[in-house]
Amino acid sequence: MIKPKLAKGLIVQKMSQETVIFDSERAILFTLNETAGYLFSKLRLGWEKKKIIEAVSRRYQISEKRATIDLLGLLKQLQTKKVLLANPKESQQNLRIKKNCQTDENRTRRKKKKIVKTGYSSS
Repeated sequence: MIKPKLAKGLIVQKMSQETVIFDSERAILFTLNETAGYLFSKLRLGWEKKKIIEAVSRRYQISEKRATIDLLGLLKQLQTKKVLLANPKESQQNLRIKKNCQTDENRTRRKKKKIVKTGYSSS
C-alpha cells in the first residue's frame, strides 16, 4: 500500500471537536468533524488503511465494512479537494473496494428487512 501524500502548504489544527486544515498555497480552509479528523490524524501518522479501519471500528463500535466505506469516502474527498495528492492506481483500487463494501452492506440490510417483514406473531 502506498502512503497518501499530503499537499504542500497545509496547516492543520485541532479545535474542540473539529480539525481545521488551512491550505496556505490556495488560501482555502477545510473543517473536518470529529470522525473525519480522527481518520485524517491517522493518515498523517502514516498508518496503513487496515490499521485505521480496525481502530475506527473499535473506537466508534461500527463494522469494518462501514469503517472502510467512511475511510475511502474521506480519502476521495481529500483528493478531490487536493488536500491529499491522488495516486491514480490506488484511487481506482479504493473505488473498487468501496463499491464491494457498499454492495455487501446493502445485501445485509435487505436480509435484515426480509427477516423483519416475515416475523412471526403470537396469536
